[in-house]
Amino acid sequence: MSINTNKHGLSRYIPAGVAREVRQRCGFGCVVCGGAIYEYDHFDPPFEDATHHHASGIALLCPPDHTRKASGLLSAERFSQAIEEPYAIANGTAWAAWDGANFAPEFWVGLIRYRGGTSILDVDGEILFGFAPPEDAGAPPLTRARFFDRNQALVFAIENNEITINSDSFDVEAIGNRWTIRSAPQNVDLEIRLEPPRRIIVPRIHYRYGRWGLDVDQQEFKLVLDGHPALAMVGPVTIEGPCLFKCDTATGTIRTENMRFVGGYEEE
Repeated sequence: MSINTNKHGLSRYIPAGVAREVRQRCGFGCVVCGGAIYEYDHFDPPFEDATHHHASGIALLCPPDHTRKASGLLSAERFSQAIEEPYAIANGTAWAAWDGANFAPEFWVGLIRYRGGTSILDVDGEILFGFAPPEDAGAPPLTRARFFDRNQALVFAIENNEITINSDSFDVEAIGNRWTIRSAPQNVDLEIRLEPPRRIIVPRIHYRYGRWGLDVDQQEFKLVLDGHPALAMVGPVTIEGPCLFKCDTATGTIRTENMRFVGGYEEE
C-alpha cells in the first residue's frame, strides 16, 4: 500500500464520470457549508476500505470541514444530514471568498490582457465582464463577472467580490484556484483562474447572452451576434480603456470607448 492507493490497491484517482456525478449531487460545493473549494471524501465505505469508487459513497467537503470530519469534530449526525440535503442544493448556489478588495486586477482573456480597471463587455448598459463603481469615493472598483454558458444559463459570477456558482449547472469542477464549467461532457464553456491581487485569467470561454456571444481561446477573441462573427482580435496584446466593447441589441452595433493598445507582452 502507498499513499496513493489503499490496502486493496484502489487508487485515489476518481474516474472523471464518477467525480462529475459526485459534484452534481453535491451542487458543486461542500455539503456542509457550500464552499466551492472542496475535496472528495469517501464516507461509505471510508477510502481505506473501498474496493471501488462509488459516487453515492463520496461527498464534497471544504478543507476545514474535511479536517473537522477526520478529527471527529464534525458529528456523524450533522454529516448525515448534509449528505441528505447538501447546502448548495438547498440554497441554489455554492460560494467562495474572492480576495478582490482594494485593487483592480488585470483580466487575461485568451491572449488579450486588459489592465487598469478596464471593463471588457457591456450589453445594453449592463456590465457583464469588468468592474462596477466603488462603494465609497476614492475606493477601487468592484470586480463584476457574470458568465452564461452556451445555453444562456448563469453558471458563475463574481459580484461585489463574492463568487457564486449555480448548483443547477451541468458541471463545475474546482481544482485549487481554477474552475472549469461545462454544459456537456465535451463542452468547456469557461475556464477561469483567480490569482489575487494581480489578475483574473480566462483561457477559454464560450458565452451566450441574448443575441450576443463571446468565444475565446488561445487563438482568437471573437464577439458574436446572432451566431455570426461581429468582431475579432488576436494576441498577444495588452489593452487599456474604460470599457472596451459596448453592445447594443436594438441596433446590433458594438461601440468602443477610448481603447488604447499598449503593446505585446512576454509570456510568463
